Amino acid sequence: MQSPRRRGVTLLEIMVVVAIIAILAVILVPMLRSRIAANETAALGNLRALKTAGMQYYMQYRQGPTRIENLIGGENPFLSMRLENHAGVAGNPGFDRAEGVQGGYRFWFGEDPVTGKKYGEAIPVQDGKTGSRRFRSYSDGILRFAIGRDPLSADSQVQ
Repeated sequence: MQSPRRRGVTLLEIMVVVAIIAILAVILVPMLRSRIAANETAALGNLRALKTAGMQYYMQYRQGPTRIENLIGGENPFLSMRLENHAGVAGNPGFDRAEGVQGGYRFWFGEDPVTGKKYGEAIPVQDGKTGSRRFRSYSDGILRFAIGRDPLSADSQVQ
């Protein structure tokens, strides 16, 4: 007597594969969230350092820096920060260039088209993967944030 030939997969095999995938998801999702939180914390620190260096630059030259290279280059840099240079930011309307990237965030100086105020900004390189919040600091020293593509508002201050 011949045993019948098996075709396809059994319900038990499918359940084992689903269980393995679920276990991997439980392990990997918190690691991704902690990486995003670490990138955001580093971006805040870097933006604060850029703001302080910009204030020192202003005190010495009586004008604000127009590029981040004004702060990190030259004989006496105001800031010892390594940034990868990236020219042009696709998909970010209103900004003609990024100044540098570090820790999953892009940093640059810009000017608000409505108020004319200059600011420093940090946005995630990949929204939702390297960070989920954008940060901006004006000359008043208050750090503001927005989630995703939401506009930055005065009441969105970082504590």
